[in-house]
Amino acid sequence: MVSKVVREGLMRLSHVRCTGVPLFSVFMVACSSPTGPTVHDVLAHQAIWAAQHLGTYSFTFQVWASTYPIECPTAEWQITVQQGTATGSACVATGQATSTPRVTIDSLFADALAAASAQRLSTISFDPVRGYPTEIAYAGPPDAAPVFRVTSLRP
Repeated sequence: MVSKVVREGLMRLSHVRCTGVPLFSVFMVACSSPTGPTVHDVLAHQAIWAAQHLGTYSFTFQVWASTYPIECPTAEWQITVQQGTATGSACVATGQATSTPRVTIDSLFADALAAASAQRLSTISFDPVRGYPTEIAYAGPPDAAPVFRVTSLRP
């Protein structure tokens, strides 16, 4: 269960190439608890994130999925957020500015909460200090269950 903003942003890319899902994400999903993370788990960390009062920051966002955009072959972007809105993204592999994805930490929390409510969240990991999600794995078949990874968050 991926938000409309994230889904539409990734689907706007007109060319994709197929690749396999990394093996470790399969093990991660396979080893998750039968019920998965709860809404309470996500809300507790969202409160830690909200207490940081960070409206302007940047982070690296990576998508592990069965298709990747040709314009960003590694599916890894540097995202810039200003006043809570994603204002820019650049492909890490090429350095080229891209129009997608437009994600924020808040939009990732919204996706995770919706997925947890629908029992479609396999696993989620959080930064121990700032509370933001560092990895989100959605339930479903490998070709329809992306894994999102957040690294290098800088205020």
